[in-house]
Amino acid sequence: MKQNYSRIILMIFAIMMPFLLTANNLKLENFSLSERNTTSHTIKIGFDVSWDNSFRENGDGTEFSADNWDSVWIFAKYRVEGGNWHHCSLATSGHIAPAGSIISNPPVGNDNRQTGVMMYRNSAGVGSNNWDNAKIVWEYGTDGVVDDASIEIRIFGIEMCFITPGDFCIGDTDSSGTLRQQENISYVQITSSPVVVKCTDTNYDDAQLEGDGILVDGDDGIDEDGITTISNSNYPTGYKAFYMMKYEITQGQWANFLNTLTSSQATYHYYASSNYRYTIGGAHPNYEASRPDRNCNYLTVMDGMAFADWAGLRPMTELEYEKACRGINGSIIGEYAWGTRDIRSDGSLTISGEEDGTETITTDVSSGACLYGNDEHSGGDGSRGPLRAGIFAKTSTDRKGSGATFYGVMDMSGSLWERTVTLGNLTGRGFQGTHGDGVLTSDGFADKANWPGYADNNDNKNSGATGSGFRGGGWHNSEADSRISGRYNASYANTSNYETYGFRAVRSWY
Repeated sequence: MKQNYSRIILMIFAIMMPFLLTANNLKLENFSLSERNTTSHTIKIGFDVSWDNSFRENGDGTEFSADNWDSVWIFAKYRVEGGNWHHCSLATSGHIAPAGSIISNPPVGNDNRQTGVMMYRNSAGVGSNNWDNAKIVWEYGTDGVVDDASIEIRIFGIEMCFITPGDFCIGDTDSSGTLRQQENISYVQITSSPVVVKCTDTNYDDAQLEGDGILVDGDDGIDEDGITTISNSNYPTGYKAFYMMKYEITQGQWANFLNTLTSSQATYHYYASSNYRYTIGGAHPNYEASRPDRNCNYLTVMDGMAFADWAGLRPMTELEYEKACRGINGSIIGEYAWGTRDIRSDGSLTISGEEDGTETITTDVSSGACLYGNDEHSGGDGSRGPLRAGIFAKTSTDRKGSGATFYGVMDMSGSLWERTVTLGNLTGRGFQGTHGDGVLTSDGFADKANWPGYADNNDNKNSGATGSGFRGGGWHNSEADSRISGRYNASYANTSNYETYGFRAVRSWY
């Protein structure tokens, strides 16, 4: 047994740190392998995990007290004898959670349940988490790894926020392309009863959504092509529980993703630029971001879907986008992700300190923290472009001052455009909410048949953008583009790299 353990190598590589280090000081460290069972072909991967500004609220349903919590989605990759990286299949039981924490597998009924686990507080509280000796069980036999293989493992983690199940509102009367119920009704309430959802005219939505509308039942799904019978019971309407990435993909996170791909896979997803505060450079397998904590721009929707598939997550729908922003509150005309119509005045933001993950914004953004307007930054690295993930959030800030949604998700208005699955065409409405399995095609694409872009090029992979769109605005857009209900590009199938395009993923939890 001791001899066999010596042939299993654990590489100390905390991808968590470059992901979101400055936002909540997230760390994975002190890794170990133990308790290998050569009968069940399992082994426990041990680690310590810590992050700041954690929360769990068991409250009255108001903002920041909505029976929700933040968490970390934890998963692992392995390779044998220096070969290609593969996804670890985690057991559905047997994990060891330190005191004060919970380690939870995706619920029974979720697909690809063995791709990762959620870790979060077991009771209400706010502040730092610091948990030692956590252990997750890897079923290496399921992955075809033999008992005496020489293995290298990397553990990954992504901060998430839990979005509670239940009724919510979508749309308003003013935002471009807004979803609506009738001409004279300002918003739609999504419940466990069916309702017809329409939209105001845009350049990209189909005649069905703009005309008669689409039947939406929060608990049961949608009618893909009409208003009579639910035909897609798996469409994620936002009514059921899910987790959403707390931050957009960062540049450090993207570099580390590239470094676990093959060279040919990474070639497709690497974008060479030094413009607009994009800092990823180098060569495979040693890509590096000089500003790893900065939100990652220049991502195509194909890039984002590949990341989601690789991580065991999925794209979000535009209904889930509005749910995560607004929560259980009613709709306010022209509101932003923090729940009011107020927003800071357009103008340059002042960055204080070197942009090493500790920088802050000294400009007064208390009226509504948002990066928009295409302005040059003052201080730091200057220039125009994205900022550190979650930079507006401080211990003393409220939702407006941090730019947070009802559930604590950051940067959903402004910063970088969110890429969502649209309600505005048949391809988007055919989305089944399938989760990634950690495996990409040989050239680096996601390969989920019901995700956007799968049929665009008849190549059995998500190499196109049909079925996707944009929500939330970007750093060079106007404040109107940052509104929750603004959706004039919600069905715009764009495949380009662009300096204001980002991505974040979600995971169903029902």
